[in-house]
Amino acid sequence: MQQGTPLVKVEKRANELEFKVLNDGIQKASNEVLSRFDGLLKVKFPRDLPTVIELHIKLAHSSYLGILHLCRNSLDAQRRRVELASVASPIARSMLDGLFNVIYLGADPKRTIRDYRRAGWRELVEPHLRNQEKYGSLPEWNDWFAESRKLANSIGETEGLSDEDLKSVRVWPIPSRMAADSKNELPKEIREFLQYLNDWFYRAYSQEAHLTWPGLAQRAFPFVRDLRRESEKERLAKYKSDHIYRAALLLLMTLSEVNTQLSLGTSTQLQYLWVLLSEYFLESKELYQLRYQKLLT
Repeated sequence: MQQGTPLVKVEKRANELEFKVLNDGIQKASNEVLSRFDGLLKVKFPRDLPTVIELHIKLAHSSYLGILHLCRNSLDAQRRRVELASVASPIARSMLDGLFNVIYLGADPKRTIRDYRRAGWRELVEPHLRNQEKYGSLPEWNDWFAESRKLANSIGETEGLSDEDLKSVRVWPIPSRMAADSKNELPKEIREFLQYLNDWFYRAYSQEAHLTWPGLAQRAFPFVRDLRRESEKERLAKYKSDHIYRAALLLLMTLSEVNTQLSLGTSTQLQYLWVLLSEYFLESKELYQLRYQKLLT
């Protein structure tokens, strides 16, 4: 795997029928995992954890569908502007953020879901106070101020927090800090895997999101190539299919983490998808051997 690039090393490209089998399997697995939440005995888990995890899955699934819509080389997609594929990597980066959250929350659920709530309270209160300082004297802002504090107040009451506690509440860590932060007590295996994801995936996606020189060059591909040439059409097809494969991989990783964390009983279905996905590019093989083969056993 080449460090610093978010694109996938494809071993062979699936034809339309083969991709349909893979896509149908991923869609079915997503729906199956989500259906297990209906019968989940939520009292077994720390408060808010199942709801937060379920929403992460729904967003990951929707993100996958969005990237598929933007990048698929189907007859319908040919009528879509090819430049729209350039927005796939920021969507995938959000999927990766969600994956980091899911892994981090699952490593020590009782502590981390509480940290997640408290960090959310701080993120709600800080802009409220900033706006109140600037616009608090204007009567037309009164309704907005009252409404903006409702969610923060509900979390604050649950956690016993007041505005005086603001600076003492820890912010929710960004991916690079989840493994590196000396304050956490994550198992070594989890810390090392999060560091791996940060080094090999997240840094490159951050370049594209922030449009640094390498990120700009990668994302701007559809704008700077002569797509009338057959060789460039082939490169564009790979550019788009790589985004689809990576989105499928990120969704499959998220489903696998949640299946194990909450004991949802979909391991066999997910193992099959890992084997299927591994036929098409190396990243899935590497990640399956590194973590998910053992996790799903």
